[in-house]
Amino acid sequence: MARILALDLGKQKTGLALSDPDQRWAFGRGIVKGSIEDVVKAITDIRTTDEIERVVIGLPLSLQGTGIGEQEQWVREQAEKIRQGVQLPVEFMEERFSSEMGRRLQQEAGKKGDDDEAAAKIILQSYLDQRFRT
Repeated sequence: MARILALDLGKQKTGLALSDPDQRWAFGRGIVKGSIEDVVKAITDIRTTDEIERVVIGLPLSLQGTGIGEQEQWVREQAEKIRQGVQLPVEFMEERFSSEMGRRLQQEAGKKGDDDEAAAKIILQSYLDQRFRT
């Protein structure tokens, strides 16, 4: 079975996580610093060693639930560039607080890792858990 790649998109850096082949567990795959073109290149590089079925991108929904916010709009625009660049299906997973959760998990574990990678793992694991339940 092909893997699923998740992204925690940021304007300066993007966290990556990759599922296991059975699509049950999320594993950090590092960060990409730079533009969306750099993210597309990183995905292309990952695809040379791992078969990827789809890309899941964390979507920062508004806390007020009052329409599309500026950050959500930006993520949607970048997601379209990624979809076109890698020719894979792109799905969204609600990601409110994933970066904060990633930061806290890193601190609790006493690890000095990247919050964005941890956030991508949280996004992907949530997505996998949701798919597994249904």
